[in-house]
Amino acid sequence: MKAKRALLRRAEKSLANRGVIGTFRYCLGAVGNCIRSATPSARQAQAYRDAMHLEFDRKFNVDTGGTFAVAGFEINSKNWIYATGYGPVNETDFIEIMREQNLPCQEFTFIDFGSGKGRAVLLAATFPFRKVIGVEFSAELHTVAESNISQCRVEERKCGEIELLCMDVADYQLPEMPLVIFMNNPFERLMMADFVEKVKQSFASHPRRLVVLYFDPKHATLWDGVEFLTRVRSSPAIYETKPA
Repeated sequence: MKAKRALLRRAEKSLANRGVIGTFRYCLGAVGNCIRSATPSARQAQAYRDAMHLEFDRKFNVDTGGTFAVAGFEINSKNWIYATGYGPVNETDFIEIMREQNLPCQEFTFIDFGSGKGRAVLLAATFPFRKVIGVEFSAELHTVAESNISQCRVEERKCGEIELLCMDVADYQLPEMPLVIFMNNPFERLMMADFVEKVKQSFASHPRRLVVLYFDPKHATLWDGVEFLTRVRSSPAIYETKPA
């Protein structure tokens, strides 16, 4: 029964985001992906990724691995239909990108939108940010993230303040301070467009330095159109406010 309900919710989500024709094409693509994922090379690559995630969790005594469709969660928000599923960010990629930026972290608050089980929050806390925040609207994932933060063995933690919020991003007000906005493909296009508008309005009210780190940037073109940002990297897509 639960599996049937999740399937119906996935269909509802796809119809809302892709329409009938788009959903049909998506289903055809999904069949193709299933076939490709069954090849020996694909299975080997997935096994390697799974092993990397498992090693991270063992190392830090946490539970951040796995991928989950949003349709499988009970979420008290009409916007669930515009959210993508959960998947953890790659530790090595995250650390390399952060080091590349060479940011004065002490001046920034880091916010992960769609923080899931909290892996990016844990990794960000190894940098000396003023504060690290995770915003997640799935109560199930939020609870796991809270447990991870309390149990994590991160000896090199450099950020003293971590805050996890269980709420819809649509209801969240951006702090009026320099921000690193982190996203690991959290939203479908319609919700991402609304979020971009939220960032634009916040900047218009309180101009400040913003850095956008957009991993798996499915809708980067929406950020490309923000006049006060310049794109400094393609994949992941990274944007910074233009010099005054």
